[in-house]
Amino acid sequence: MGKFAKDKTKVTGMTILGRYLSAMKLNQWKDYRWKDSQFLQDLQNKKIEETMKQ
Repeated sequence: MGKFAKDKTKVTGMTILGRYLSAMKLNQWKDYRWKDSQFLQDLQNKKIEETMKQ
């Protein structure tokens, strides 16, 4: 839990998860927003479909 857990009454599982996710720096997704979700899902489905055809 490191230095951010000094006040144990304010630390929850979500706090730890949030710190973990912010440290991951998911650069491959930095240009996308929630509105792009459907586009990305369609793209993934198309890749799966093409793979299945082969």
